[in-house]
Amino acid sequence: MDGKSITTVKTTNKVKSEDTKMFTVGGYVSPGYSSGSYKTSGTNARSAQYESSQMSGIFNVGGGLTFAVKPTKRISIETGLGYSRMGQKTDDAQVYVPRSDMVSYNANTHAYTPLGSVKNKANATVSSPETFVSLKQNKMKTEVSSSNSMLLRFLNFRYHLNDNRVKFSVLGGFGASFMVRNHTYVNYNGKKEFMGEAEDIRTFNISTNIGFGIEYPLSKSIHIKVEPGFKYYLQSLSKSAEIDFKPYSFTFSTGIGINF
Repeated sequence: MDGKSITTVKTTNKVKSEDTKMFTVGGYVSPGYSSGSYKTSGTNARSAQYESSQMSGIFNVGGGLTFAVKPTKRISIETGLGYSRMGQKTDDAQVYVPRSDMVSYNANTHAYTPLGSVKNKANATVSSPETFVSLKQNKMKTEVSSSNSMLLRFLNFRYHLNDNRVKFSVLGGFGASFMVRNHTYVNYNGKKEFMGEAEDIRTFNISTNIGFGIEYPLSKSIHIKVEPGFKYYLQSLSKSAEIDFKPYSFTFSTGIGINF
């Protein structure tokens, strides 16, 4: 030996961790309940007077696709495209039915809903000798259901609360909704009929939403997520100056994400 020391340099290869995966794509299904805050100043002019106790929401199932980018360890920015349905049921609804001696295939049956009168009259076949029928007056089951199917584009900001195997997060953001279907049905004395479209329904709306997420990894790249959330629409669903109905919905989304 010449007395010179030998220095050993140890090198390590860093394994790419889950935190360095910056992009996520996923899909989800979202059962939920929707209703709305309702005010009106023109009940008499619209031949329909309703109370809050007469109205209830509807259960529905939506879904969609998401794309997220994670610029930091705790923050991610998400966007995507989804489908949802909102609406309302109204008991004791006022339904106009022609006299029994006038009933034909083109009977001009129509309904007045809290969201507006039915725009397109149905070729209904229900009949009654009364001009107007309602549960309060005739003890018959009369219910009007109005629903609107929406395509939703959204932008959310998510903050991850921890860095454990099971991850928790909170999120908030905005969405732009485009109506693709406007349907009104009447359930009259056990018979369900399609009535047409409620008038003056807004085709574009802005919503805000909040949620709480729980993620669990199935593998290094795939995780499942459940996310209860709340969405509130900032504009009235009706364009009528007499009607102020701002929809809201409670959802419970379940989905799968793939990290890249």
